[in-house]
Amino acid sequence: MRNIIFFLTLAWGTLSAAFSQTNSPQTVSPTLTHATIFLNRAELTATAKTTIQAGEQRVLVENIPLTIDPNSMQVTGTGNAIITGVRFVRDYLRNAPRPANIQRLDDTLRTVQDDIAAAELSYSVLEEEKKLILINKQVSGSASGVKVTELKELANFYRERLTDIGTKLLRIKEQLTAWKEQEKNIQNQLSDWQNRRKQPTGGIEVSLTASARTTLNLDISYVVNGAGWRPVYDLRVKDTQQPVSLSYKAQVYQNTGQNWENIKLTLSTYNPALGGNKPELTTQYVDFPQPIVMRREMAKFSAAPAIKGSVVEAAAPMADVQSSADFTQIEVNDLSVTFDIALPYDIPTGNQPQLVDIARHEVPATFRHFAIPKLDQDAFLVAQLSGWEKYNLLNGTANVYFQGTYVGETQLTTQNTNDTLTLSLGRDKKVIVERERLNEFSSKRFIGSNIRETVTYRITVRNTKPEAVQLTLEDQVPISQNSDIEVNVEEVSGAKRNPETGKLSWDINLKPNENRTFDIRFEIKYPKGRTVVF
Repeated sequence: MRNIIFFLTLAWGTLSAAFSQTNSPQTVSPTLTHATIFLNRAELTATAKTTIQAGEQRVLVENIPLTIDPNSMQVTGTGNAIITGVRFVRDYLRNAPRPANIQRLDDTLRTVQDDIAAAELSYSVLEEEKKLILINKQVSGSASGVKVTELKELANFYRERLTDIGTKLLRIKEQLTAWKEQEKNIQNQLSDWQNRRKQPTGGIEVSLTASARTTLNLDISYVVNGAGWRPVYDLRVKDTQQPVSLSYKAQVYQNTGQNWENIKLTLSTYNPALGGNKPELTTQYVDFPQPIVMRREMAKFSAAPAIKGSVVEAAAPMADVQSSADFTQIEVNDLSVTFDIALPYDIPTGNQPQLVDIARHEVPATFRHFAIPKLDQDAFLVAQLSGWEKYNLLNGTANVYFQGTYVGETQLTTQNTNDTLTLSLGRDKKVIVERERLNEFSSKRFIGSNIRETVTYRITVRNTKPEAVQLTLEDQVPISQNSDIEVNVEEVSGAKRNPETGKLSWDINLKPNENRTFDIRFEIKYPKGRTVVF
């Protein structure tokens, strides 16, 4: 039975070195198997297998991104050996490996170029045949004593053959245009990758001691910068009688310079970039201000601690598989939530995020209409989601679909203390709202040294929908900020009024095809010769 390799974690800080030209370590290529992706950064897990001889040996696990945090390296494994050291080294002589998708592009390019060469050859042969026929036509036309039937046969032959050749030449020309465009696009893609490939890579050098020849199975993990994920949502509402269908998704990105191919993903809501140290209050002093002296200081940064993401057992697949959301296991920890996705993914390096389905929920919701006609004449349909806390949502962008139609984009904000989450579903043109100033009920009077100005507004709401709607209507009356100005509210049609802000609100149950009116009237008293603004 093989012994388990002793585990040793060594924090080397920013230690790195160039590869030695003598006594070179044994080089092995790792296989990336898993990525735990935080909101900022990611922890990668890889395996490597090799055989070492007895004595002190060094094994270099190559093709490690330069975006690695050297403090986060961890190496374990099996074999009859002891790990005595781990360090990160830079390789200036070796470029990034050629990923499988780039190799496929190379193969496609060669196939397209072969097709272009074959088509150009066919085009050239047909052109020569066309010239030969035309020359033969001139010779035949100069011969005397040609019978009428023979002339007709020759004419038919020339017409049919030249037509056939012309048709084939046209088709080949069109195909050549398409193939050359494809060749150009592939070459541009390969050129872009080649420019990025010129960046050096790194490696994790593992020092070991073995008492005999042994096979090593190494497990390597490390944290890289330039990776993370952002939450996005799809909110679908069939009608106002059913719950909201919420699709929880993630835009996963990475710019490590290497493609991640066919790996398992774990998404974590933890953000290691924020650090975990609690703040401390220091003494607050009061003093007279001192002259400011400008000076430049170097910013100080502390390395983030190495983080080991937990791996969760994947859920059994459902019979009607729709997306990776059906393969996600959710684990709630004290400080974060992890989503373990059993389906493997390809995450290419670059600036094109990969969309990953996390979960789907049916969220209970109540629906209301809101209108503030002073600011906007339309009524807005709003969904109020209850019990949203248990779904482990984060702040993010939500695409809203109502009755199968995309209605717009909204922001899902979870940083509130309410037990409901309010989402705007867009404008509802079937709830009509109008606000107008009634001049016949407005006046301006001069009494003594003061002016008394009366202003009246009328709000009319109408429900043209076949079902009743709950409408919250909002408006306001002005609040005086000057002792010389007095505001007297005379009519608000039963609205709830906030005396500090002047806000008015009505909660209305509008029946189908029902009309309602609400009047607002207030009087403003102020000195003659002055103008008020409200």
